[in-house]
Amino acid sequence: MEALNKILNGITLRGFFGGIILRGENHQKPLTGKLSLTQFTTPFEGTIGEGKMSLLSSSAMTASIKIAEDIHLGSLITWSEVYFSQFGFDLIAMMQGKYEPGFASSFYGMGGS
Repeated sequence: MEALNKILNGITLRGFFGGIILRGENHQKPLTGKLSLTQFTTPFEGTIGEGKMSLLSSSAMTASIKIAEDIHLGSLITWSEVYFSQFGFDLIAMMQGKYEPGFASSFYGMGGS
């Protein structure tokens, strides 16, 4: 949980949009973890901790921190097979000046039929 809290330190870095974990130890499938920031208008308790979700759950969030009036940030980890390729193509799009948050930079490597 402490490692996920450290991601909140990235809010001051220009262009920071999270990170990835190539594979979680003890995952049965080849899933990549996507680390991202979340924003709330009110405090959020978090979903990780004693009697709650683990970091290897399908998604887990830290408790939020207040950074301004009505702005609370937290960090989130979600797991999927497509996050490795998605992260790579997002980095390429960012270097080319074409990255748009919330939109897929490429559908190549995303799977499907």
